Amino acid sequence: MGDQEHAAVQVFNESLKDSKAKTIDDKIFAERLEKGVLPLWQSMAATIEADQPDPGSKLMSLWTAYRNFIESRRDAFSAYDEALRNHDSAKMQLANAKFLEGKTYMQELKAVSNR
Repeated sequence: MGDQEHAAVQVFNESLKDSKAKTIDDKIFAERLEKGVLPLWQSMAATIEADQPDPGSKLMSLWTAYRNFIESRRDAFSAYDEALRNHDSAKMQLANAKFLEGKTYMQELKAVSNR
């Protein structure tokens, strides 16, 4: 999943750069998210869900942290897409909150993997 995550982040960062430079508008930014970012996070979410360990497994805490991270990123980018398409400040706030939530899950993921 590292390659998918890297590709999604690259598309997002390039789009953000273009948006800040005013070379693309919100509609094009949203289209890039819809086509180049969201499908990758959706695929990663489906993959992690399919790979759930047994409930008593020592891997369960690691799997849970990773699933939470992926789902928070998927939800953040989905909210960014909606915010850009509809000029919806509440969706943008949700997107930012989900993105920050993902950072928390990433810290948790690092802590669990270091145990």
